[in-house]
Amino acid sequence: MILVFIILGIVILSCFAFFIFALSTLKIEVDKLHISNKEEKLKVDFVLNIAVYFLNKLKLLKITIDNEKINNLLNSGKIDIQKLKDNKPVNKDILKALKNAKFTIELFNIKGYFATFNTVLSSGIYAFVCAIIPIFVAPKLNGKFDNKIEFLNVSENLININLRCIICVKMVNIINILSDLKKKGGKQDNGGKSSNRRAYAHSYE
Repeated sequence: MILVFIILGIVILSCFAFFIFALSTLKIEVDKLHISNKEEKLKVDFVLNIAVYFLNKLKLLKITIDNEKINNLLNSGKIDIQKLKDNKPVNKDILKALKNAKFTIELFNIKGYFATFNTVLSSGIYAFVCAIIPIFVAPKLNGKFDNKIEFLNVSENLININLRCIICVKMVNIINILSDLKKKGGKQDNGGKSSNRRAYAHSYE
């Protein structure tokens, strides 16, 4: 009887945990992304917060990632950039999944200035950036949008840009994305095995 109650308790807790998880939202907050080239050296400072909210209100979990943590992971070898670059099929599937992902942008705030060695080139880049940003942001925007980028009319390579952004994704959508990626990975593995079997089959003829 005790074993039955233990199993029943585990089932109830599992269902409750899944219920909370299904109604939760993942918020990816770019709290700080500062790109500058002071003293002619390009510098990127960023602070990224990843948090899980129940019903988009109650914070359940929060992880902060910054320059120092990324550098430590790279130096320790836990992240292999070259290996990630070489895995083109997986990268292609991930990019496709992100493109079709159902997410919303609560905040998009970009400001600062830049210049290049050619003022005509600077004005062209400015026009392109101001046109392309709304194309990508507007369809997903469900909050505040603020674009205050300016270009300086000087013939000098300068950049000082600050970005803040909050992206929200339902945990259910993340589960669907991971499931699709897993299915595609399984198909690629099966395809590789079947081709090997065919090759071995012909070798005995």
